[in-house]
Amino acid sequence: MSYLFEGREFRTLQDIGEAFPAYRSRGCTELIRDGATTIAALERRIAERDDAARRSVRAHARRLGCATYSAARKFRSAP
Repeated sequence: MSYLFEGREFRTLQDIGEAFPAYRSRGCTELIRDGATTIAALERRIAERDDAARRSVRAHARRLGCATYSAARKFRSAP
């Protein structure tokens, strides 16, 4: 199977990793396998995945009642 990325055809995902070393990690090869054909599309999918993970962690922390830091609020000292 071949993969189309940035207008070039690659035989394997490892070949893409050699041509674009910044996209070897962070699950980028899976995103390319799933259809990202440009760097812009890949970056957009990475951002969406990271945002979803961040929302999940925050929701889980809220369910557990964990204290979380928000840059939008002033830090409150303990009473």
